[in-house]
Amino acid sequence: MHPLLRLQNLEKPPEDALKIASAVTVAFPNRPSSAELFDFFQLTKVDAKLEYLPIYYHVLDPRRIPTPEELEDPNIVTHGNLAATLLCTNPLFRTLVPPDVLPDLWPHLWPWIDFIFTFDDFLTENIKWFFPAPMYFNFIYFCSAMWDHGENKDIIVSNPRCAAIAIRAWAWLLDHDDVLERGRHILIIQSIIHQSGATLDDILDAVEGRLDEIARLVMRQCAPLVPLNQKPITFQMDQEENTWLLEYAVGIVACLDQVTNHSIAASRRLCTALVSFGFVETLTVSCYGLSLSSNGLSHAQRRAIHGFLSILIGIFEGPKGSEALQLSVETGLLNVVLQHAQWPPSHVVHEDLVSLMNELLPRSTVYYHTLSKFRPLVPMLEIVDKTPQIFRVDSVCDAWKSFSELCRERLRAQAVFDSKVGPSSRACDNVECGKLLPKNDFKRCAGCSSVLYCSRECQRMDWRSGHRNSCIWHLSNRHRIRVIFSAKEYSFLRFLMQQDYCSQKSIFVAHLFRHWASNPNETVASLFDYRSGRIEVTCFEADLDEADDSEICDSEYYKDIEKRVERSAGRMTLDVMRVPYGTGYRDLILPLRRETGRIEADLKRISQAMGSSFKISPQLYDAIESAMREEGRVTR
Repeated sequence: MHPLLRLQNLEKPPEDALKIASAVTVAFPNRPSSAELFDFFQLTKVDAKLEYLPIYYHVLDPRRIPTPEELEDPNIVTHGNLAATLLCTNPLFRTLVPPDVLPDLWPHLWPWIDFIFTFDDFLTENIKWFFPAPMYFNFIYFCSAMWDHGENKDIIVSNPRCAAIAIRAWAWLLDHDDVLERGRHILIIQSIIHQSGATLDDILDAVEGRLDEIARLVMRQCAPLVPLNQKPITFQMDQEENTWLLEYAVGIVACLDQVTNHSIAASRRLCTALVSFGFVETLTVSCYGLSLSSNGLSHAQRRAIHGFLSILIGIFEGPKGSEALQLSVETGLLNVVLQHAQWPPSHVVHEDLVSLMNELLPRSTVYYHTLSKFRPLVPMLEIVDKTPQIFRVDSVCDAWKSFSELCRERLRAQAVFDSKVGPSSRACDNVECGKLLPKNDFKRCAGCSSVLYCSRECQRMDWRSGHRNSCIWHLSNRHRIRVIFSAKEYSFLRFLMQQDYCSQKSIFVAHLFRHWASNPNETVASLFDYRSGRIEVTCFEADLDEADDSEICDSEYYKDIEKRVERSAGRMTLDVMRVPYGTGYRDLILPLRRETGRIEADLKRISQAMGSSFKISPQLYDAIESAMREEGRVTR
């Protein structure tokens, strides 16, 4: 304990200090101005300041904290002890007391801070002159002055609820102070959140359970550099020296992400709020704007860009990844990649660029609406063909080239999809019929609206064959897809799978040969896996769950399709399209159809006769492909 805070010294402060100590404990409303006490603490000499610490030591005695039962007494708000403490806290926080006294003061100070935070609504309502929000900021001001001395930092962050107080102080600072002058305090706020071991409940306490309020605070801090209310959104180059605003905001987001990662729901809410409030556009524009600095990039700015890209990639991998990627592409993501591809080799940001182009951007090309954002950028995609020298690192150049080729290929597929006129062809869902006709020539099942029939007779046959029991499962699957994908998105996914099937027939047939050579009577399911953005085709026995951790093989809809395939005598195949979605993937059952089962029967006979090691000759493959083309395979 600091010598001046020992009990025997409590009776020895200067006479004028004793008068203030006596006056400050007088019952409300005869309280003196806290400014008078504050003035006494503005003494320049450290020893002089120490002389007044016993006053605070006495007033902040934790034994004076009212109990919840005592707070129910209507007279408690006029009690001198409570008024004295509330008056003393702000002067103490705003005066730079010697930092070595914190270990002695903290056991007396923290219980009061915790009490004020817990009952701030009550105190605000019942004590008109008391405002807790500025007191929270003054508390951060105090922590900032104490932070770097000895064990003070560990003492402060040892209380998880400090994080909630830090967030309250952050909110007050953004509303009432010049944030550009408070870099040190925002850094302390970030450090407290990061190091205090706060739980999700602690964070929610600070924002009344609303994680979207955190996102609002982040965006308010970023506003001086990237004002989203200006169109087009641009980086304010005149504020370049204040890049720390963005850095600290990103740091706080990273801290909160660690706190919320144990709760999928909370993490999803925070990510959704950040995306909806413009955080993705802010980071994208900042990365590009900083790279255009006329003074060259400092080490701190390069570090900031790396941090921004890391957070962007984290959001792209999150539950709102697809939407976030679209927004980022619209606001210049490819410009960011090209600009930073010109940086000197060995810079850490190149790893971010390679990860972005090899993993995340390819996944986005599966979806129609994201592809549409790339269409105006085709000249930029072709830059590697025209000026490859702009890429300073081979791995970045190779990643760009690979993504560019895939994206342009998918854009060509999208153009074909958009050019289609009139109804597409479909197959009658009475699998014993399998007739292929324009979609408009069919009638839908009145129950599920999912299956199509060419005639009433086919509808009756299929009803008796099992649709009577499975109609409800078709309806639930239709509803599930509509919730996840728009009609156009779903149609494009079916079209893309059909296009890729045509280009992957040799691989597809090779898989079938291996299965049918040893198990000719097994129903084989094909998995068209797009999780990486590029297609991978595999086959598995339909009655086995070989689709990793997918639950689709256990669904009633899957089991119904499996039974239909078995009844179809080769007219229908069981095909699953796996697409990236949020933090995981979605499986869509999109069975392919043909008018006869002759091709499948022929393939089975060949595979049994030749064995699994048999390799299809080019001539045989051409014959099979020609027959398949004549049969006009289509998706359901």
